[in-house]
Amino acid sequence: MVEAFAELGAYFSFNAAFLAPGRQRVRDAFLRVPAERLLVETDAPDMGPPPGMAHHTLPPSATGETVHHPACLIDAYTGLAALRGLTPAALVPQIAENFRRLFG
Repeated sequence: MVEAFAELGAYFSFNAAFLAPGRQRVRDAFLRVPAERLLVETDAPDMGPPPGMAHHTLPPSATGETVHHPACLIDAYTGLAALRGLTPAALVPQIAENFRRLFG
């Protein structure tokens, strides 16, 4: 299905929550996404890296829920790069170009 959506011009956005052990199918799908269709996001403050993987934290919300830091974007880049066998430094220019192409 990834391939069909990519052919239609869809972009696919990876976030650090996909690094959780139970998200293997999602990670497998991101291996099929063409490099020119990848984006990276945080979904902060709601979704973040799995427990113990976040390098940036914020105090819990008033209700005690975890609040994820926007800087967890770094964790998303690092995880996606590792998944695709790249360094984050090699991935950043591609994602930046994709962002410019999509949003101008």
